[in-house]
Amino acid sequence: MWITLLSNFGQIVLLGGALGVFLGVYPEYGQKHRRVILGATVAVALLICGVATYEQQMAADELLGNTTGGNSFAYLALFDFHASSGAKQAVVVKTGKFPLFDLSLRVVDVDLLDAGNAAGWNIFSTTLPEVDSSGVILPVSNWPLRPTTHLRIFFSARNGAWTEDLILEKAPEGYWKADTRVVTGSGKVLFEKVEFPHPRWGQ
Repeated sequence: MWITLLSNFGQIVLLGGALGVFLGVYPEYGQKHRRVILGATVAVALLICGVATYEQQMAADELLGNTTGGNSFAYLALFDFHASSGAKQAVVVKTGKFPLFDLSLRVVDVDLLDAGNAAGWNIFSTTLPEVDSSGVILPVSNWPLRPTTHLRIFFSARNGAWTEDLILEKAPEGYWKADTRVVTGSGKVLFEKVEFPHPRWGQ
């Protein structure tokens, strides 16, 4: 930061020196257009200072993002489905420029809870110290699924907390469709992918 400030101070000094040389060579111009020259000099100096402030803010944001995770987030996706039921692979997908730190997730089966089954409160949970790649495979070899399954995943990390709704349904043709929506605690939608005509968000 100090190097940047000294660099921009040097630019302002050079600007003043160049202006002094110019006025020394053309004194009559300086007397005639004093206000114009003064205004232009001040404008250029402010521009240099503004660029310095912007660069400092960008560097601060970069440092903060690499320390806390910035505006990055993650969501759960299931892949490699069985022919009958279930998924063979669960992946945490990171979205954003910065890594996520101390990422915890807990998967809730909304359908089981609605049926009064307390087992739905925590069908899977884990904590990942750092997620710097685009995807992390979870140690799940078989994720049982009913023909229609509504999962809610609660995430928390160093940069905040968010919730994902993942609704899966097996199509008559045998493949699986999935709706995914990620929202913050205030309800702001971070990510949404819809494959159903009418997703059951908020249920």
